[in-house]
Amino acid sequence: MSNNAHDQPKFWNVWWTLTLISAAITILAGILEILGVWHDVGLGVGVIGLTFTILFGATSATKTAAKQIGQQLSQMHDTLSHSLKVQNAILDLLERRDG
Repeated sequence: MSNNAHDQPKFWNVWWTLTLISAAITILAGILEILGVWHDVGLGVGVIGLTFTILFGATSATKTAAKQIGQQLSQMHDTLSHSLKVQNAILDLLERRDG
């Protein structure tokens, strides 16, 4: 079992970056729509940007959660493996003592 910082899963992934980019484009489209620069195009870009922001955000959260769950399962496996080794060692000692 190692608690090395390098063993920890990374929170950030490319999907979070795409989420921020699409959110920034959506905000920019909203601002340009309010200012009247894009007229109805801004509304369409804003809706598409909002959709992509939600999709990318859900994907990034899922990827991050899956990595963290995998890391936790790996740590549980290490702990259980160590416990099994200890139990086997105790069993061997008891068998030699009684044997």
